[in-house]
Amino acid sequence: MNKWSMHELVLTGLILWMGSYAYLYIYQLTDFKPLYTYCAFLGFAVFFVLSALGAAKIRGRGTQHLLTWLLAFAIYTSVSWLIASHSAAATQIFITWMEGALILGAFSFLFCNAKKLEQIQVAFVLIAIIGVVLNCYDFILPTFSNVPGRAAGLYENPNIAGKFIAMSMVAGIGVVPRSIRLWYVLLCGLGVLVTFSRSAWLLWFIGVFFLGWVGVIGAVRYQKISTILIAILTVTMLGLLFDGKLAQIAHNSSLAKYLDPNTSARLGIGGGQFEDRSTSMRIELAKEALAQGAEAPVLGHGLGFTRERDGWIYSSSTHNMYLLLWAEGGIVGLAVYLWLMILLVYHSNGVGRVIALQYVFAGFMTHNLLDQPAGLIVLALVCVLRYPFDRRAIDSSQPLQAPGRA
Repeated sequence: MNKWSMHELVLTGLILWMGSYAYLYIYQLTDFKPLYTYCAFLGFAVFFVLSALGAAKIRGRGTQHLLTWLLAFAIYTSVSWLIASHSAAATQIFITWMEGALILGAFSFLFCNAKKLEQIQVAFVLIAIIGVVLNCYDFILPTFSNVPGRAAGLYENPNIAGKFIAMSMVAGIGVVPRSIRLWYVLLCGLGVLVTFSRSAWLLWFIGVFFLGWVGVIGAVRYQKISTILIAILTVTMLGLLFDGKLAQIAHNSSLAKYLDPNTSARLGIGGGQFEDRSTSMRIELAKEALAQGAEAPVLGHGLGFTRERDGWIYSSSTHNMYLLLWAEGGIVGLAVYLWLMILLVYHSNGVGRVIALQYVFAGFMTHNLLDQPAGLIVLALVCVLRYPFDRRAIDSSQPLQAPGRA
């Protein structure tokens, strides 16, 4: 591995600090505010621009389009806040989304100017492995999670923990030796499994399936056969998990003592896989979001509408990015978000496109994709993360380089 520059060391450290949620955990223990981390990162980005003045530039059409989208998103967010209730909830969402836009823009710029992406990918591998270890510990000895029976590690929320491990697994796989990549994704799968987040399970399966599809996992010599076998294995495991067959194995093993009624229901023990309270609530939320969006189809009800009790009758938001933007932003808000999804898929390739597909599917299962810096870091990587598909490059397992063109 080449010697790391100071810029690369600081950038890698910030990825680890923010991506692992260590800064939020410290916030729980001390008076340290997350805003300090955001300001430190943005300050570093400005310092990079000033120190590399003349050399730093936006490389790659994908990153250029992403930064253009960020400008449109900032305008939409501002207009949506202006027509909102200006409540504390709406104002907080406005601040959070604008902070997220700055973070995403800064990381995108830094990533597209990175001389090599190997260090960045190493950071994601470390984040995934640390997340797995802490999740397994949290499952056996509950310590961090805010949901009994479901592991979360430093992320505190099991859904966030599972989702980010699944995405980090894909983001870092390029620097994992090919001979152990299958073991690496299975290890990440264990960390995702103990979150008992069905959305995270699905994102992990999507990641493994498409990594196998593009030939990143499996033997190079027998790439087509490996791809087919991994695809069959992935679909089979997904079917067994959601059919409840694996649940019976867990119920009859030593793991049973760690399962509570909630996690047992999520595994399908004693009933259907989707008969718990969470599933029925999400169905009701979806119906309400569709109805509310239809009442204000052009601009929606304004930013933060689904987080308020005035007009929104539930205590939780939509659990769906598409429905969130429809209810709060109408056709305009939904179009802005769909623009981002199309941009990610169209301007990405290989491993980057796998992450893009994870994002597309994740939007159907959460309303927080634009709120969390950890997820935005992965998002910034999508348009610059390539995988060398020629045989010689794959055989040599060379680290990925930042592309000059997308």
